[in-house]
Amino acid sequence: MRFANVDKNITNKGDYKMEDMKITTGKVYDAMMQAEKLREQFENAMQDINADRDLSQEGREKKIALIKADYTKKNNDLKALMINAVEEIKGVVASTPYEYDANLEHSIDYIKTMADAGILTDAMFTHEMDKYRGSEMSYVFAREKLKGSIPIGKFNDYTFSTYGDYDVNGERSFVSPLEHFNKLEEYIKSDNDIMTAHMMELTENKLGIKSMGRRNYNAEQKAKLQTMTENTPQLI
Repeated sequence: MRFANVDKNITNKGDYKMEDMKITTGKVYDAMMQAEKLREQFENAMQDINADRDLSQEGREKKIALIKADYTKKNNDLKALMINAVEEIKGVVASTPYEYDANLEHSIDYIKTMADAGILTDAMFTHEMDKYRGSEMSYVFAREKLKGSIPIGKFNDYTFSTYGDYDVNGERSFVSPLEHFNKLEEYIKSDNDIMTAHMMELTENKLGIKSMGRRNYNAEQKAKLQTMTENTPQLI
C-alpha cells in the first residue's frame, strides 16, 4: 500500500535508519533557528535605517527595498530547505510498504491475547509497539488487526495516519499520513513558527526520536524566555 502524491525518488526504504531520520528532522530545527536569527537581523537593520536622519526619503526607500529583497531570498531558501527535509521524511513514512514481519505478528497476537483477557496494561502495549517506531504501515496493519480488542486511539502516539469523525452511517474515513506532513509544510510556508515547532515535535515523538537540532532549538527557546522574564518589570 502506497499513498498518493509521494515523490518515489525521495524514498529510501529499508536502509533508511532512525539515525538518518534524526539528521533530517534536525535540519528543520537548525533552519528554524537560522530563520529566527535572520528575522532579528532584518528587524534591527530596519530600525537602524528608520533611525538614520541623514538619509533622504528616496535613500531610505532604496535601502529598505534592498534589505527586504535580501531577507526574502534568504528566508525562502531556509523554508525550501525545511520543506525538502519534510518531503524526505514523508517519502519514507508514507511510501514504505508493509512487509511480513513475524515479530510484529507475535506482538499483535500477544496484545490481543492480553487485551481479550482483560489484563493488558499500557506498559505491555508500549513495550511491544515501541519496537516498530517509524514503520507507519506496520502500525496501520496492527491497528486494523487489533480493532475490537483495543481502542484504536492507543495508536495515536505512533501513527501519522488516523481516522476522521463518524459519518451519519457510523463509519469513519481513513486519513492518510500525508495530511500530517502537508499541514506541516503549510505552516513552514506561512512562517508560523509556533505551529511548525509543534508539528515537528509531534513528528519526532511519533518516530520515537529526539534530534540534536530539537535539543538545541528547545534550549535556545528556553534561554530566550528566561531573558524575557528577567527583563520584564515585576508588578508588586
